[in-house]
Amino acid sequence: SMPWGNTARLHAAFAGFAIACAASLHAEIGSSYKYVAFSGQSAPGGGVYSTFSTPRIGPDGSVGFVGVLTSTSFADSRVYAGQPGALQLVAAVGDSAPGADGFNFTSFSDVAMNSAGLAVFSATAQSEGTLSGLWTTGPKLGLLEGDALGALLSASVSAVEAPSLNAQGRLAAKVQLSLPSESTSSAVALGQSGKMAALLQEGDAAPGFPGGVVISNLYEDDPANDRVDQNDDGMVAFKAHAVPSATPSSFEVLYAGKPGNMQPAAVQKNAAPGIANGIYKGFQADPSLSSDGKLAIVADLAQSDVEGAAVPSRAVFAGAPGALKPIVRDGDSVPGKPGATFTNLAHACVNETGDVVFKADILYPNESTRPSIWVQRIDGSPVLIAASGVTFDTPSGAKEATNVDFAGPDAFNDLHEVVFKANFAANGSGVYIADTRPFIPWLHLTSPRKRRDFVTMENFIELKGTAQDATGIAKIEYSVTRSIQQKKQGTGRRIVRVTTPVKLAKGDKVWSFRVPLAMGLNAVTITATDKLGNVSEPLKVLVLRYTCDNQ
Repeated sequence: SMPWGNTARLHAAFAGFAIACAASLHAEIGSSYKYVAFSGQSAPGGGVYSTFSTPRIGPDGSVGFVGVLTSTSFADSRVYAGQPGALQLVAAVGDSAPGADGFNFTSFSDVAMNSAGLAVFSATAQSEGTLSGLWTTGPKLGLLEGDALGALLSASVSAVEAPSLNAQGRLAAKVQLSLPSESTSSAVALGQSGKMAALLQEGDAAPGFPGGVVISNLYEDDPANDRVDQNDDGMVAFKAHAVPSATPSSFEVLYAGKPGNMQPAAVQKNAAPGIANGIYKGFQADPSLSSDGKLAIVADLAQSDVEGAAVPSRAVFAGAPGALKPIVRDGDSVPGKPGATFTNLAHACVNETGDVVFKADILYPNESTRPSIWVQRIDGSPVLIAASGVTFDTPSGAKEATNVDFAGPDAFNDLHEVVFKANFAANGSGVYIADTRPFIPWLHLTSPRKRRDFVTMENFIELKGTAQDATGIAKIEYSVTRSIQQKKQGTGRRIVRVTTPVKLAKGDKVWSFRVPLAMGLNAVTITATDKLGNVSEPLKVLVLRYTCDNQ
């Protein structure tokens, strides 16, 4: 198999996709990639991988997924999590379910990771009956069917949606509640394991709306699209349904904020920002939330009552709550493929730099389609990450993928890593990480600019410049190599090169520093490092200091 340390570029050719579609997709390939697990490989704890759930990735690059082993039924699944190359078995079917006396795990779903590499997962357990709940790495019980939710002593949890886990160990999930009247309700549950309470529940006043508007539903029973997202700064984001008291017609709301200050970020039937004459018709899923509070959403669109240009059927929006902007729309042209357009936009993630990853089908003029995953960087057009027809390395050689999928929230992190699943016609499937880091930082010298200024009689020279990088500049460093003449024993001289220790310049995007000059040639080497640890090509500046003998 391919060692974890090896990386490979995606092959740009999309050969043999469909009749009348023989041309390859000439697009920039925006990532290098590595496979984390693959069908037929040995799994941690024993057995051989067969298939996988859609994986998720943590802020630290750790990965979590449900794996099914060869020659077993789907019920015999297992939870795996950890750093690529060092995955650990977290829980297996048949294991005792902590906190549920006498119950054993029977199935797993919806694994998510936090920044400490810990996993949370949904599971069912069985004894004389069946229970569902949330467990974390250990495994440790987080929330169990039948539990009361904080102060809601008259209601008990009856079902749990996909969870999330932040660095402080706070769990979040949508839950369905059973009431004494034998009716059901719903809530967003938030808190530490065993101490989860309702952040918002059915019947509560809808935050951000006039009196009389209440929450009508928070649980949609859609594991692929129904998931509370949260970050380490305490923010939470999710979709809700609200209803005015004067009418039975409900509408969808995307909420974001910290507990006690939840605010609507997007509302059904409101104007869609950046889309002329467009309004939000509805939302495909709960929003994705970045580490610094940005959102990414996928919205269906409709035409407003104002006459004007046609409105796309769906679009991805991203940005800070209250400042969302369209990123890509159904019908937009696919870069590098004349006549091909994006359609069926789904799943979107944003990170702290504002880069957005989304899934879309590529629609060709002959009406054939293929699924694909793209990154929209803040400074350019969409760049391809993965697609059906793309050739990937597998343990048995290069193979063309027949399908690719990623999970939305918690599938893209601030390290610019995207985790996704790829399927292959005759070679199973694999869990892959794509590294979509933008290009290395770029340095520019602004002063001095004239060639004569690099030849001087002065003892010092001041250098100034700028640096650019999509992820932000962490530091500017420099060192000086001085060519010093030394007398040799006897007659003649020799040149000795002495390099100073590396020092920090002042500033980052705009930087400067002053260099003492030795007599003769002074070679200054400058580098920029971005917030991901990428280092620029060295900028080298030669300065000659001289003196006049008659002075």
